Amino acid sequence: MTGEDLLTAADKERFIYQQLYDSTVIIAREYPELNRFSIRGEYRSSISNEISLGAFNIPPGSVTVTAGGKVLVEGQDYEIDYSIGRVRILNDA
Repeated sequence: MTGEDLLTAADKERFIYQQLYDSTVIIAREYPELNRFSIRGEYRSSISNEISLGAFNIPPGSVTVTAGGKVLVEGQDYEIDYSIGRVRILNDA
């Protein structure tokens, strides 16, 4: 069973960007609504105040950090090294 077998028809329409694979890049770019993605994750640590995002060269401003449902302020509550993909928590509260 593949990952695609687990998707419903609605999920396939929502997540699969078929034009990226069966067309040229120029044609695929004609679908800007499909050329976007968002990644959500959750991380808990009692050992360190640094969190690796698991990616490098992340576009500045593309990361949102929340704690308990509250959006934190970059530079005040946390700082990000976008080149190495690491978040450092400044405000432990």
